[in-house]
Amino acid sequence: MPWIRKPLLLAGTVFAVVLGPSFALGWFSLRAVQSERDAAGRRLLEDQERYAQFAGRAVRTELQVLEAAWEALVPRGVGWESRLDEVRVALAAARGRAFVRDCHLLHASGRRLYPVPDSTEAVIQPRAVPDATEAERIRELLAAAEAGEFAGDLDAALRAYQRILRQTLTPSLRATAQAGIGRLQLQRGAPDAAIREYQELLRVYPEARDLDNQPLRVHAQLGIARALESKGETLAAARALTALYGDLGRHSDEISSLQYTLLVERIEGQLARLLPRPAPAAWRGLERSLAAARARPKKQVGSAYLVHKLSRKLLRASLEGLPYSTPPRYVSETVEGKPLLLVYLFLPDASGTAVAGLAGLEIDLERMSRDALPGILDRLEPAPEITLAVVDESSRVVSGGPEAAGSPSLVTTSLGVPFDFWKLAVFRQPEAGADLVYGFRTKVYLYVVLMLLLTIVAGASFGVAALRHQSRLARLKTGFVSRVSHELRTPLTSIRLYTEMLELGGELAGSEASARSLGTIRRECERLQRLIDELLDFARLERGSRQLRLEYEEIGPLVRVTAEGFRSQAESEGFRYEVNIEPELPELRVDADAVRQMLLNLLSNAVKYSDAERVIVVRTFRRGVELGIQVEDQGIGVEPEEHQRIFEDFYRCESRLSSQRGGVGLGLTLVRRLAEGHGGRVSLESAPGQGSRFTVWLPVPPLPAAGLRPAGDGLAEAGGG
Repeated sequence: MPWIRKPLLLAGTVFAVVLGPSFALGWFSLRAVQSERDAAGRRLLEDQERYAQFAGRAVRTELQVLEAAWEALVPRGVGWESRLDEVRVALAAARGRAFVRDCHLLHASGRRLYPVPDSTEAVIQPRAVPDATEAERIRELLAAAEAGEFAGDLDAALRAYQRILRQTLTPSLRATAQAGIGRLQLQRGAPDAAIREYQELLRVYPEARDLDNQPLRVHAQLGIARALESKGETLAAARALTALYGDLGRHSDEISSLQYTLLVERIEGQLARLLPRPAPAAWRGLERSLAAARARPKKQVGSAYLVHKLSRKLLRASLEGLPYSTPPRYVSETVEGKPLLLVYLFLPDASGTAVAGLAGLEIDLERMSRDALPGILDRLEPAPEITLAVVDESSRVVSGGPEAAGSPSLVTTSLGVPFDFWKLAVFRQPEAGADLVYGFRTKVYLYVVLMLLLTIVAGASFGVAALRHQSRLARLKTGFVSRVSHELRTPLTSIRLYTEMLELGGELAGSEASARSLGTIRRECERLQRLIDELLDFARLERGSRQLRLEYEEIGPLVRVTAEGFRSQAESEGFRYEVNIEPELPELRVDADAVRQMLLNLLSNAVKYSDAERVIVVRTFRRGVELGIQVEDQGIGVEPEEHQRIFEDFYRCESRLSSQRGGVGLGLTLVRRLAEGHGGRVSLESAPGQGSRFTVWLPVPPLPAAGLRPAGDGLAEAGGG
């Protein structure tokens, strides 16, 4: 095209004379500066990494002194149960030196031998553990039960759990088996038997936990609710879940936030299936109880949470036949955003070979970070421009100089087990690090080169974008004018032809041929009217002058009436025509005329682009927070690369679609813009030769508070696209 040659020639000249040399200059300059900066940065980083490793080893060495002090607090060897007074004296003397907050001393018999004096926290008694012979037998039965459940052999799994009940006196293992029996009875379709098992578990073992430290009390109550639901007793099931919700809140200090969240999600999931909307009078009291349970915040984990963890360690050691050994072990984790550190040591039985007890020391990390870490960091004597600090997993400073708070850390190194929730960070004052990497002249030169390049690139980008935009607009306008001329000329030719026939054939007045001619003239006039209306609608949307009048409408009847009004036209064209509307669809705030126009545009396209396979199906349905109005045909389909472009202004596929069918490329544009004006969207599923499925998705508003619907009409802009 001649009109495009001059801009292209100008752009090529600008690139060759200005952009090319400028890019080359900037590239070589930046490469040189970058190389020097990278080299200086690597040298600085290597120095800091070596220093961090040295400092980390030094801090770790001093922390090992504290670990030795923790181990010394626990009585060792046979006969440790008779020396509990030693623990009391050692603990009282070491609190300030060893930063111990609590001591939890557990025995395999299920006794807690040393409760913390003056403790106000709740205490859960640990459970007894099996001996070596019993432990081996129970391990085999647990494996058989799990294998049966996994393979779907419920009878084999049930027999294994029943044998565990007969062969062990360990309360936690009995409770685990009873919970498994209740779960299997539910799967076998025996809700009454499941309820009996779960109620027995709640009566005899209310505080028991399974081998994964999950509270069986909660799982039993969930199982009872599911059993009641399967019996059709929805109100009783909802009451059981509400009671469980309250019980979970009262004991929330015994579980972590993750456990609490997962259990709440399970309760809410079951309640969502049970609670009717709106609630009958019999459910009102239950809703108040449920609201009170939901409003109760989760409590911080306390002593009970720690004792449960230690009890599980003791049970696992006995169940797995772990021999007695002296090295200390650790529970190191972050709970509810705070680090937790427990030191525990197994204690021997009378023979000195098997585990008979466990001593757990809870470390006061807050006091330790406040009283011990600052002195350790000061003794390292870092350089004046360097600051050392201990940071947590979120890079928040736990201990260190106040100047470290606002500086970026260069390197960090983990303090290792059991302090792996802490890292030693090396900070450098920003101005000191920058002076090593950048000089003043280098920075000025970089800024000048960068600004020059940005200015050139921005100007070139704007010029190229403007040229491409103008070129595209010119092509679209040319194609649009051609299509509109063709669309107007065809009906006008038909109207002229049949008018001349009527004028010349006066004897045909009132005859059947005359009626056919007049019908043809009427249809061609209607075609012209639709084309003009489509152009006017697009013009109003483009100017933003068309406004959607949003009112609450029953969307099902609206779609049905519009679709049925199109039936005669579709069937006269030889289509099999179906309309499927889901019952009980919600009311939507829509412009009824716009919904009709979107549906009719999609139906017209379905008729226009169908060949031998002439089927049209209209569907309306709800999917989550959206409602879909769908038109499906078995027509010629759309290429995958055209799925998005066919909704653009004036766009028509460059194929038989444009050569054999009429239209100016605005029908789908109007559908997209009207859908977006409602806050919705349009999707397309199609493949060549396999038909098309267009779906207009409209948002479903959330249920208003107190069962009230907002009143009044609304106006929404539909312009833009």
